[in-house]
Amino acid sequence: GKGKGKGKGKGKGKTKAGDDDEAASDLEKDVEGAIVSALSLLLHSERPVRKASVLFLDAAKAFVGGIFSEVAGAAGDSHSLELEIDGSAMPKFLGNVVKDHGKDLLKAMADNWCRGEELGLGGSTGGVLKAMELAGDGSDEMFPLATRWEHCGLRIFGRAMEIEGLAWEDKRSVVVRLVGRLMRGVAGDGSGTGVGVVMGGGRRKYSVSESSFVALPKSMIEVMKKSLEVSVGNDVTRGVVVQVMNKASWVDNVWVQFDDDEKLGFAESLMELRCSSVGGGHVSSAFEGLHLGVGALKMLEEVDLSKEGGEYSQQLLKLSYLCDYVSSSNGKAGIAVQSQTGRLIFRLLLNYLTTLAKSDGDEDCYTRNCIISCLAEVAGAVKMLSGEGVMSAKKKRRRSSSGGGAKGDVVFVATAAEERDFLAYSELLVSLISGTDEIKPVEGSANVKNVLAILTVIADQCPSIAKRLLEALQLVTDREERVDDVRSFQVSNECLTAIVPSFCKGGRRIGLRFFDLVECFVGNYSSIASAHRKNFFLTFMNVVVRVKRNGDGVAAVVGSLLAGFGGKSEKESEEMRKFCMTLVINMPTSEQVHALLNLLKYSSELLGHVADFNVEAFTSNTPTDKFFDIGYADLLKFVGGGDDEQQEQKVLVVNILRLITGILAHPNFPLIVKNTKKAQQYLIQVWQRLLTLRNVIRDGDAEDDEDEDNEDDIFFSAAQETIMESMLSLQRLVSLERYLIITRLLIEFAKEGDETLVRKSLILLGERLSKVKKGEAEYQEAVEFLRDDLLKALEADKYGPSVSVAMATLAVVVGELDGVEEYSDVLKQALSAVVKVLKRESKLSGVSLAVEKLLGKLGAKAMPMVEQLMSGAGVGNGEKAKTLEGLRVVKSTVKWLGAFVRKYLGTLLQE
Repeated sequence: GKGKGKGKGKGKGKTKAGDDDEAASDLEKDVEGAIVSALSLLLHSERPVRKASVLFLDAAKAFVGGIFSEVAGAAGDSHSLELEIDGSAMPKFLGNVVKDHGKDLLKAMADNWCRGEELGLGGSTGGVLKAMELAGDGSDEMFPLATRWEHCGLRIFGRAMEIEGLAWEDKRSVVVRLVGRLMRGVAGDGSGTGVGVVMGGGRRKYSVSESSFVALPKSMIEVMKKSLEVSVGNDVTRGVVVQVMNKASWVDNVWVQFDDDEKLGFAESLMELRCSSVGGGHVSSAFEGLHLGVGALKMLEEVDLSKEGGEYSQQLLKLSYLCDYVSSSNGKAGIAVQSQTGRLIFRLLLNYLTTLAKSDGDEDCYTRNCIISCLAEVAGAVKMLSGEGVMSAKKKRRRSSSGGGAKGDVVFVATAAEERDFLAYSELLVSLISGTDEIKPVEGSANVKNVLAILTVIADQCPSIAKRLLEALQLVTDREERVDDVRSFQVSNECLTAIVPSFCKGGRRIGLRFFDLVECFVGNYSSIASAHRKNFFLTFMNVVVRVKRNGDGVAAVVGSLLAGFGGKSEKESEEMRKFCMTLVINMPTSEQVHALLNLLKYSSELLGHVADFNVEAFTSNTPTDKFFDIGYADLLKFVGGGDDEQQEQKVLVVNILRLITGILAHPNFPLIVKNTKKAQQYLIQVWQRLLTLRNVIRDGDAEDDEDEDNEDDIFFSAAQETIMESMLSLQRLVSLERYLIITRLLIEFAKEGDETLVRKSLILLGERLSKVKKGEAEYQEAVEFLRDDLLKALEADKYGPSVSVAMATLAVVVGELDGVEEYSDVLKQALSAVVKVLKRESKLSGVSLAVEKLLGKLGAKAMPMVEQLMSGAGVGNGEKAKTLEGLRVVKSTVKWLGAFVRKYLGTLLQE
């Protein structure tokens, strides 16, 4: 009534009522926000907190209407005890109470959040969204992702992007707690397989199957793309990158659902952000976490180096970042799956490298290094050595039967256009190592290593550039003179590991030889830092061994070293022999023995060359692989010409023979070959060749002896002496079984003048036989040698001047025999042989000892032979025993007879 009739009063009345209505509306909105917070707290790990939330919800239902009143009432009444006790009951509660009104709750939460700039309830809204996600055991049926996004997430995200001046912490709260989990899809909380719900201080995992992940709504994808635009570039952008795209679960579960265009769109947006320095390292991490596959190739193809100024710098930056990605684990994984993509990337990067090769700006050089590193990674990832080619997928296949390749190799031949490109690339890569007037060389050993890795991959596809590998090897070894740090040395070793196999693969196809590689490497011996020389050569030789087992490689390297650097003086010769011996001893066992055989072949061929000897026994075998075959003529390339050339060649022969002697006498060599059956067999071959070579030298020396002033005498003498030392050293290495084989060979092939060798060999044989015990396998071998070889040779007078040593050996063998009955026939045969020798050479020493041993072993069984012994000594046949050894035989016989008779004398006297 007070307001009637007066407009002013009426107006005032309306204003007050409006204020009251507005205040009531604000209060209701505030209570709605508080209800959202209380619902979120029902997920809390502490029961008192959940109990307080239930009590609040029960009280708050009176101040609100609609869906909020319904939810609060149910929570505070019929479901109160369940929510209070169980911290994981919230999702189930929402599924039961809000199932048919989910849209209403989502809209109401969005309205509540968007009504102002206060973001304090953002985390609470996120908690309710999380519970809705988990409702229905994490399926997308109860509260579908599309519904949650359309009616809540989309509105909140749009509002967050519009708000200006918000602190990063607040905006991160928006993205993380509200929208981030929606953008990461079902169960997209970062775990990748499920989500965690806090309950009773612990964490329960809800497993979500792969089929549960659903496609993101199209509007969400568009909003995400919009947020990644550089023009937006605010903290919401950063939040999307950090809390969504930088999560493994998002990449594994959501990214894979995008089509190729969508993936490429996101990747390009991230790249633009990275080049614009928006988002920092988080953007880089997110980009490298993507699985782009062919998308990386498309992005590389879009790089335009024809730009100028700032745009050119941006393109360089983009190219560098793309190289980083391709080199990453995800980039290489994509290439491995799509090898054709990898080959196309390889070709494209080579083109970019060609474009930047002559640029010397800091940005250009940095990008160039990135390209080189990436190319090296791509080469390994796509396994270019498989021979599929870098360029065209159309390759000509042929099977090589002779000449350029080993029989049966599959050879891939590049087209003429490809070969031109290959040659240009190889020339560029070598220039990047050496530097030219126009091209600045790469810096750092790692970059050199990468350039060589790229070069070897190209060489595998185009054999004609194998010569470039020799240039590269020259540069690598030359670098060693200037580089002393360990890392650089290790990188150089890795370069060798790449170059050698690649050269061997391509070089044989274009008529090159393995020795071309050896010549290049050994020729740079002086350029390699002395501190690294040994390990550098060992690396080279080990790689060679892996490429060609039991070939000429090891012998070729050490033979070339002796030829090139071992003949200036005796001191230099000795030092080089020690260096070469160290190299050989560090090779595998079989390689060491094969090196000995090949070194003998070289020395024999050289003898035929410098002394015109007949060495057909060493050169009759036709090599099975012309690429790896190396002969004496190759070694002579390292020997200087001029008046002293022939003398230097003779020095080389002696050096090779002395190297063989040094290897055989090395303390480690017996340990290597002692228990290796195959090596033992090869050692016999070595010994046979040594004996043959010694005989060849002796025959040649005898022909030259007519000239008393022959200056070759010193050379022949040194060669023979060295060979004999080798033979004696080798005889100490072989088993007794094989030593007996050697002795048989001596008996068969020894010539006049070999007395020293035969004598020393027999002395050593006696020493070895004295250590054989009955019961050992070698014991019977010794008996068979006595019966079948030693006695027959004595009877046939095959030992010549060494017969006295043979008699001493016989005494040793007889002395070790145990068991007269078992070996009586052998002993009788031995005594008969001794009698024949005594009759033939009564002055020979050693006979009496053998007689004494035999009589002692035979006992009464020797009685029939006494008369023959006396006769051989010159007794009983009308002659007087005039020689000292004859008297010793008589003495030994009489002494034995006295001992024999004494056993019966006492019995006879008593009778």
